[in-house]
Amino acid sequence: MSSIRAKSAAPSIDSLHARANALGEGLQRTLSGVLAQLECGTRGPSALAEDLGLSRVIMSRLLNALDRDSFLEVLHRVPGPESIRGFLSAAQQRGADDDCIRLAHGSVDGFEVLIREVFGTRSALDAFLSANSPEARDRFEMSGRQAVFKGMSELHGVRADVWICTLVVTPGEGGVERPDIMAIHGAVGVRQLRPDVTVCFGYLGAATGTRSGTNRSNRELAMGKVDLEQFYTNPPAPLDIADIGGVPTWTLKTTSPGRNSLVDMLRVDVAKSARPGDGTVGKDSGDRSKPVRSLWALVDLPAARLEFDVILAPEIASRVRPAYRVYDTAIRGVAFPNDPNREIDRRAALEQIERLGENRSALFCDGFPLYREMVEHASERCGLNLAGYEVFRLRVQYPVYGWQFCMLFNDPDE
Repeated sequence: MSSIRAKSAAPSIDSLHARANALGEGLQRTLSGVLAQLECGTRGPSALAEDLGLSRVIMSRLLNALDRDSFLEVLHRVPGPESIRGFLSAAQQRGADDDCIRLAHGSVDGFEVLIREVFGTRSALDAFLSANSPEARDRFEMSGRQAVFKGMSELHGVRADVWICTLVVTPGEGGVERPDIMAIHGAVGVRQLRPDVTVCFGYLGAATGTRSGTNRSNRELAMGKVDLEQFYTNPPAPLDIADIGGVPTWTLKTTSPGRNSLVDMLRVDVAKSARPGDGTVGKDSGDRSKPVRSLWALVDLPAARLEFDVILAPEIASRVRPAYRVYDTAIRGVAFPNDPNREIDRRAALEQIERLGENRSALFCDGFPLYREMVEHASERCGLNLAGYEVFRLRVQYPVYGWQFCMLFNDPDE
C-alpha cells in the first residue's frame, strides 16, 4: 500500500518578507565585516577588484548593495552566491579573519537556499523583492521591458530606434469640446532584421477608435499635403500601401539586414472635430461639455524609445493638468481611461509627463535633429500657428509592444 506524503504549507507572504529581510541584514553585516579587514576595502571597486584579482563589475555591484539602507534592497542588488563566494575566497587569501569568513559563508548559504528551494531562480526572487521596493521595482520593470523589446524585435523581424507620436490639438468647429488633432507618427531608425517576416505599419492614430469599432469618417490623411522626408535622418523607407479593413496599411519592402541599413517612415493625418466617446474628448461618453480628456500612443513595432508629445492650443492648455496611465491592450483592445472596467489592465507607469510650456526650442528628439523643424513645418502646412501652444512630453524607454500609453488632461477645478 503506497503512502502519500503531505505537502508542507506554502510560506506566507509575511514570512517570506521576514526571511528575506533577515538574510539581507545578515549579508550586509557579515560582508561588511570582511571588507573592513581589507586594506583596499574602502578605496572603491577598482582598487578592490585589482587587489583581489576579481571583476570590477562584481565588486562595484557588491559595494553598491552593501551601501543600501533597506535590507531587501541589499538582497536585490548583491551578486549571486557563487560570485560572493569568489570574493570571500580571495579575501581570505588576503588575510581576512577566518571567523568573519565563516559567518559570511553562512549568510551566503542561506541566500542560496532561499533562491534554490523557495523561489527556484534569482529572477523570481528579484520579482518578489521588487513589489516592496520602488527602486527595485522600477529597475526590474525596465529590465523586463528591455527583454521584451529584444524578443519582439527578433520575432517581428524589425526594430526602430524611436517611435514618434506627436499630436497637435486645437479647437475644432465645435470649439474646445470638439478639437481637431493633427498627428505625426511613425518610426525613425527602422532596421529590418529578417527578410522572411512582413513588416507593416498601420495608422489609426489617437482619435479613431470608438466603442463600436473604428470610425474614419472624421479623418483625413495628409499624404500629399505634407511631405516630411526632407527632415529624415535616414533614407525614406521603401513602402507599399494598401487599404486593409478600412485601415491604410504600409508594408515595408525588403531592405538589407545590415546594421547601417536604417530607414525612416513618418506620416501625417488629421482628425476633425474629435467626438466624445472616441477616447479623446469628454469625461464619459455622454459628456459633451468638457475639453479634451485623453490622448494616447500605440507603438506599431518594437522600438527602443517612444517620443510622445502633445501640443495643446492655449485655450485648451490653460484649463487642464496632465496625468499618465499605461494599459495592456492584449485582451480587451484599446482602453478608454474613464472606463473603470479597464483598471485591471493598467500597468506600471515608470515615467512622468514633462510640461515644457511654450518653449518650442525644447522640442528636440535624440537621434532626430530636425524634429522641431518637422513639427513646425507639418503644423504650418495644416494651417496651424503654434504661437502660444504648450508642449506636454512623455518619453518611454523600451515601450512594450501592445501597451497603450495615455496622457489624461483633467480640469483642475473639478
